[in-house]
Amino acid sequence: MMKARKTFCEECRSETAYAVSAGTMTGAIRNKEYSYTGKTARCAVCGSPVFVPEIVDANLRALYEAYREQNGIIALDKIQEIPAKYGLDKTELSLLLGWDAETFSRYYEGDLPAKDHSAVLTRLYCEPQFGAELLASPKKTPKAPA
Repeated sequence: MMKARKTFCEECRSETAYAVSAGTMTGAIRNKEYSYTGKTARCAVCGSPVFVPEIVDANLRALYEAYREQNGIIALDKIQEIPAKYGLDKTELSLLLGWDAETFSRYYEGDLPAKDHSAVLTRLYCEPQFGAELLASPKKTPKAPA
């Protein structure tokens, strides 16, 4: 049996069911507006917007993806494939790349990498030879393509 979707409605002051609709939304990152397809949850009783953490999280991921696409930043799903591709954990990857131990983990969890880090991650994702060279000689600090 499927559990009914409910959340607290501040207008009704009670736990109520909600309806979800999709549409174009905008959000700002670094003082620039980006459009993306997001979702809105509304109380099924009064129609007021309601807070649903999963929807807020999904909208934030969609906003970040719009930012990534428009600014040439590597996609999150590609970042998340890199550890398995090279058989390394997130800390090992950070250190191999000459970054702080937690840097790759932050990107893996969804933080936006700087352009230079994105270029290195893109190269690591797309060029197995680059990864093999890093693994063979971990003392070098990788450079983004010129």
